[in-house]
Amino acid sequence: MSLLIWTTTPWTLPANVAIALHPRLHYAGVDTGVEVLVMAHALVETVMKELEIDAFEVMDEFLGPELEGMRCSHPWFDRDSVIVLADYVTLDQGTGCVHIAPGHGQEDYLTGLEYDLPSPMPVDDLGFFTEEAGPFAGMSLEEANPRIIDDLDERGLLLSSSLVTHQYPHCWRCKKPVVFRATPQWFIALDGNVEEDRTLRGAALQAIKDVEWIPDWTINRIGSMVEKRPDWCISRQRAWGVPLPVLYCKKCQKELITPDSLEAIRVMIEKDGADSWFFREPEDFLPPGTKCRDCGSERFEKETDILDVWFESGVSHLAVLTDREELRWPADLYVEGSDQHRGWFQSSLLASIGVNGKPPYRAVITHGFTVDGEGRKMSKSLGNAIDPQEVYSRSGADILRMWTASTDYSSDMPISEEILSRVTEAYRRIRNTIRFMMGNIYDFEPDRNAVQYESMEEIDRWMLSRLQNLVWRVTSLMDRYLYHQAIQALHLFCTADLSSLYLDILKDRLYTFKADSAGRRSAQTAISRILSELVVMIAPVLPHTAEEAWLSMPEGHRPEESVHLSSWPEYDESLVDDGLDEKWAEMLEVREDVYRKIEEARQDSILGTSLEALVRIYATGTTLSLLENMEPQLPAIFIVSQAEVYDLAEFTGERQDSGDVEVVIERAVGDKCERCWNYSPRVGESAENPDVCERCVSALSEE
Repeated sequence: MSLLIWTTTPWTLPANVAIALHPRLHYAGVDTGVEVLVMAHALVETVMKELEIDAFEVMDEFLGPELEGMRCSHPWFDRDSVIVLADYVTLDQGTGCVHIAPGHGQEDYLTGLEYDLPSPMPVDDLGFFTEEAGPFAGMSLEEANPRIIDDLDERGLLLSSSLVTHQYPHCWRCKKPVVFRATPQWFIALDGNVEEDRTLRGAALQAIKDVEWIPDWTINRIGSMVEKRPDWCISRQRAWGVPLPVLYCKKCQKELITPDSLEAIRVMIEKDGADSWFFREPEDFLPPGTKCRDCGSERFEKETDILDVWFESGVSHLAVLTDREELRWPADLYVEGSDQHRGWFQSSLLASIGVNGKPPYRAVITHGFTVDGEGRKMSKSLGNAIDPQEVYSRSGADILRMWTASTDYSSDMPISEEILSRVTEAYRRIRNTIRFMMGNIYDFEPDRNAVQYESMEEIDRWMLSRLQNLVWRVTSLMDRYLYHQAIQALHLFCTADLSSLYLDILKDRLYTFKADSAGRRSAQTAISRILSELVVMIAPVLPHTAEEAWLSMPEGHRPEESVHLSSWPEYDESLVDDGLDEKWAEMLEVREDVYRKIEEARQDSILGTSLEALVRIYATGTTLSLLENMEPQLPAIFIVSQAEVYDLAEFTGERQDSGDVEVVIERAVGDKCERCWNYSPRVGESAENPDVCERCVSALSEE
């Protein structure tokens, strides 16, 4: 046995050899009858050992490129096969020499283009060999494979064969291996013989800059994909779909694509639908006298390929937006997942640039995918999937909508029962806040009972100012599609500003003041406006809850029949008072000090509820002035029975801490009023109402 060994030197490029169809050739100068094998130098020992050949001689060593262009005999057909070079042939296994099939693999196809090789396709659409396969014609691939090996062996052309298990693409649906076939296709060229910025690719890259991409970093993703994508293959081999409007001459197979033929097809489909392409013959719809431009034949056949579905979706904006008077082109917004940068977003962009020269959308939102609480993709096999139907059957659709809106969609969105329970709790807080406000305007008619802004209590005017800040913030966030931040702002306003602060302070005024008193009507005036604007702002996310609340409100509070017919709240600058914001910010700091001391008093068993407390506050400077001016309101603000303000200089206690404010908590003086639950030294002075305080006696006497 004699060997010809090709090698590479350190200063040359790796020159792997690909021999068409069979790694064997006869070496010039070798005596007839001497068998010569060609293989890579690094694989000699491995190959000889596998072939169990001990007696062999290395005849020569040379570089791989020296074989380039030489001819080999084909094992079945009377034709030569050329030797070519390919840098993807490795030394991991085999002999370093492989066959190529330009019609059955992308790398081989590109090599075939480089060497101007034919791309034979001996396999038909159903996976059977054609007449081009010679003795194996009519066989399926599975049937032919062992027959081919047997044939090579019988003719002495096979040194060894073995089964190899390796990774190979399989169909995701039927799980069978995929056969790569080079077939004629229709393409949209992204680059052409024009200046770079006038190509479809160049125009698309420029148009991307004119679109608002949300999140903003996604502009880099779509730009990169358009810049690097190959020409767009728009034909698909399917049994049914939107047809490619192409005809072929039966005689010479020249394609027929003319303005007249396209118009004839358009008229037919407009009249009879897309299915007419499949049951009408060309002579039925082509203009009389239509001829092939090459051979003059009048007989044609239809293209059997269909359009790429991405082309279908890519022209949806033209089909939907341009034929309806109530809509406008381009679209205001496209919304889809991150995979659509190579799909719908891109196909729509390319189709629109090709037709109109402009992008089909003004803005594009890209969202992540739904994953479980640990960030894993949901699947039935893992058992971590959550069925949306089960969620809204159990908790209502608004819970599911609130989870969607409150989750940052710019990345993958986790969902689990634990997450849904947190969303449900947040939803209940918003709902309960609305219910409380609705319950306290049952006897309030805005046209008759509303208090003028200038006459309202200061805290009510302050909360209306806070409401305007909320309207501005939520509107701004909604306009920028930052829904999760808008929901957070609404939730925070309901829980922090309203439930735990403003509405808590109002309870005494709403429940114990005379029904038609100025103080109670002032509170109701503020609540009425807050309620109506809050319900409108939650409506896009919680439509059922908002509509339920809207229809439950007294008629005078809902100008429209449905909340979804109401106008979005307008930011009212006249209600914004920065001075009040600063003043109440300082007051809330004092309130926190008071609450901290009350909690310490509870732990020391000095008192139970805050209404059992008398609060003495020692302050200096502007804080002292603020507290002195608001001293009558302090019990309501702190939710205590009594509050007194002193100059810090009068503070003579033994406390070690000092500062601008000192708070001392004692038990309130007097007895508990059975009506307002406040403690007062004047409970029992009324013979008619012996269990209530003086303030409640006055309220009862005026009713």
